[in-house]
Amino acid sequence: MSGPWWGKEVPPEVAAAAADAAAGSAAVLPPLTATDPAEIAAELDARRAGFTPSWTNHRPDDPGLALQAVYAELHSTLATAIDDLPKKARVEHLVAAGVVRQPPRPLAAMLVFEVSDAASNSVLVGKGFQVLGRDSTGAAVTFETDDDLFAMPGKLAVLGTRTAGSLSTQTIPTDDAPATVYPFGLTPKSGVALYLALDAPVTPSPRIAVGVSLAPLRGAPPPVSTGGLMPVPGAEPPRLQWELFDGGRFVPAELIRDETLSFTQAGVIELEAPSGWRPGTPPGADAKSPMYWLRCQLLDGEWPDPPALDGIAVNVVSASSGRTILDEAVETPLTVDPAARRTLTLANSPVLDGTLFVQIDEGGAELVTWTAVDDLSQVGFDERKFRFDAVTGTLTFGDGRNGRPLPEGFRNVHATYRVAQSGTAVAAKAISTLVGAAPFLVSVSNPKAAGGGSDPETLDAALLRGPRDIRARGRAVAVADYEVLALRAPGADIRRAKAFGGFHPRFPGLPIPGVVGVFVVGAQRDDGQSPIPTEATLGAVSRYLSSWASRGAEVVAVAPTFHAVRVEATFELDPEVDVTGTIHHVSGLLDTWFDPVTGSATGEGWPFGGTIFYDDLIRFLLTRAVGVLAVPRLMLVVDGVRSAHCADVPIPQHDLLWPAQHELVPLPRRRP
Repeated sequence: MSGPWWGKEVPPEVAAAAADAAAGSAAVLPPLTATDPAEIAAELDARRAGFTPSWTNHRPDDPGLALQAVYAELHSTLATAIDDLPKKARVEHLVAAGVVRQPPRPLAAMLVFEVSDAASNSVLVGKGFQVLGRDSTGAAVTFETDDDLFAMPGKLAVLGTRTAGSLSTQTIPTDDAPATVYPFGLTPKSGVALYLALDAPVTPSPRIAVGVSLAPLRGAPPPVSTGGLMPVPGAEPPRLQWELFDGGRFVPAELIRDETLSFTQAGVIELEAPSGWRPGTPPGADAKSPMYWLRCQLLDGEWPDPPALDGIAVNVVSASSGRTILDEAVETPLTVDPAARRTLTLANSPVLDGTLFVQIDEGGAELVTWTAVDDLSQVGFDERKFRFDAVTGTLTFGDGRNGRPLPEGFRNVHATYRVAQSGTAVAAKAISTLVGAAPFLVSVSNPKAAGGGSDPETLDAALLRGPRDIRARGRAVAVADYEVLALRAPGADIRRAKAFGGFHPRFPGLPIPGVVGVFVVGAQRDDGQSPIPTEATLGAVSRYLSSWASRGAEVVAVAPTFHAVRVEATFELDPEVDVTGTIHHVSGLLDTWFDPVTGSATGEGWPFGGTIFYDDLIRFLLTRAVGVLAVPRLMLVVDGVRSAHCADVPIPQHDLLWPAQHELVPLPRRRP
């Protein structure tokens, strides 16, 4: 739909409301018929004289009025269904095009495991190990580890920094002793090194996992870049060398993975540790007993800002909320009718994205793997594929034209998947119960709060996203595709994204080929401040989009700049309205109007770089604020700067607004 589609019969107020909605929005649809029983009864009553002139008894106890009321109630149910027909038709069209509601995103957490000193070696905590936490309401939330972890007995005993030949120790930040440390000093230069000493009763082997948490920066977190054939000049991360002290000297240690990208973001650093690693004391270290030492040396390069840590620990692994269901035999109907066997439903839902694995017994010696797709219309007649709705847990199989039909049999469909765990954000230290079993594991904890989760997508949101999703078709080519796919990034607490081709924050105003800058709007914070995304959210968005982007494309996730906007205005109010309530109502409307997620006339968020037009704001207040008769004076204050009277206020291209405390003054009311 590209323009108005209502007719003259639609009331003006409905047409005006629909005109404010964006094309393709699911926010406003004109009613097809009255659905309120009182309205239906009133319409019947108005027709009574023309159809039943002999009906003259209009007393309240008239049985005819009772029948009329009963009919109005019954007709209301049918009228409601009729009124939903346009929405239902749109839903069916989107379903046919392969658009499904987005499943919930899991909460993400970093877990620290403790192992008993009685263990004779490191303990394997396998991928999918379950622990239990409590959300803010007290509800239990299951978490499962995302990777294998070899948890060592012992602890991190020393954190030191060597500069110019001297080794100085620093406080190890913990939950009980919070601190901010600079492991490479305040002015890192080539040769500076971070030292870590592990006090362990046995050799930590075969791997060591070190978790790093960066201290929050004032203001927005730094941009996170992923992909690209080569780093943008001037943006290369520092080059580091990890080593372990063995036999009186440091030898290179194999780096298995570095989620921190050279201490530029929080994550886990995993190193290979040989079984023959011997404890010792490196020169310059003031240690009472030999320990297992690691060293990370800066070879070359530099950080824009020196790394600042507020947490570092061993035995750290990432985890996400959800509970795995293994080898569920999906119930199948007792019939050979192919039409009745096309749709099956899992016993649990909603299902986390990308976790469903289906195998079917086709009568052979082994189970056969089938693949989930979004759209069966693009599937060949003999392909083993099915359509899956993760929110409802339904599997729709082919009809012999598009996709192979489900083979005959009973309980022959076997599914493994992770069901989402409902729950709000889980606070720090709220994950403390071991569900899985592993020898010598003593405890588990989450030093930082778990976040980044979301509820299943609402139907209205899916209707709004559907046309854009059809255009993207699951690949990132046009910049608009990045905006759609960013909302799916696992582990990202994101509400909106805006992409700009060629934008790189290190080179503002200079288009960089092969780079896509994605501005990310996070969740609204409890303190009422602007929704600046976290560093973890930026990293999750950048990595996810890079996996969908064309080969060689660099994706930079950026936190937008928010400008505080305050409205100073006087109002003439209707003498019959409540002054306090009306002013609060107007203040709420202004907050909604400037909101980066739900603001503007479209309800899709204030546009990036959107100019504040004085006339539009006045028109918005006069048409939406009930009880407001006139706005004699209105001034806009952006970042403390007051605009000229009746002037429009431009906003920088990549920036957004955030409503501040408004100053709204009602004028003395004049009564007739």
